[in-house]
Amino acid sequence: MASCYAAVLVLVTTLFFSCGAIASTEFDFFYYVLSWPGSACRARAEGCCLPTTGEPELDFFVMGLYPADSSGKILTKCNDTKFLVNALANFIGDMYSYMPNLKCLSNSGVSSWKRLWSLYGVCSGLNETEYFRRSLLLRSTINLLPRLKRLGFGPRDDEKYNTGYLQAAINDAVGNTTRVACNTKVEGGRQLSQIWMCVDKDVGELIKCPVYPTFACPDEIFFEPFTADMMKSTELSFNPIEMPISISDAV
Repeated sequence: MASCYAAVLVLVTTLFFSCGAIASTEFDFFYYVLSWPGSACRARAEGCCLPTTGEPELDFFVMGLYPADSSGKILTKCNDTKFLVNALANFIGDMYSYMPNLKCLSNSGVSSWKRLWSLYGVCSGLNETEYFRRSLLLRSTINLLPRLKRLGFGPRDDEKYNTGYLQAAINDAVGNTTRVACNTKVEGGRQLSQIWMCVDKDVGELIKCPVYPTFACPDEIFFEPFTADMMKSTELSFNPIEMPISISDAV
């Protein structure tokens, strides 16, 4: 009997960890956030810098996957599980492409991934590999930028969108409700900065958000292009900026 019990215990433990779980964490859903890098660059006098490793895609980036309870409270620092960059080896190229850090002076982005994991990933109930892999897979599945362009709502220079129409187009492209967040360009004018949506606990399906954070966007906002020439080489910039990954940077 004891040997049977031990065998069952080993099997259950193996299945548990093979699914990417690390511990039981009390949360109800994830906020999943995409950021528009062009707006981050235009919101800083220093602009953005090309990372030291990899080449960012000219597309929406993954800003974060935040576990939240039913009230919308985002959980942080649930344990001290260490970040290991080797856990990302099988998809490190996608990390450089879709989760880069465009701060100046240039960097590899690894410090941002470590911070994201240490703040939010440790509360996700997923191991590090699955936390980042599923974050990237969801971005690919949503494939937002091409869908927005097909709907006639792609980035455009110096011309505002009606915020309600743009929000509706994003909802249509995503196939669920979302919420846009805005920041301010250096020269003035509010612009699309982030898109918030909600995902089930398995990071497998978009769901209707129980509650959203409060964001302030005016009736009309900019959604301007992100181009390769916006990322300067390190020697051209001296003051550091960092792509936001914490909730306090959302608006």
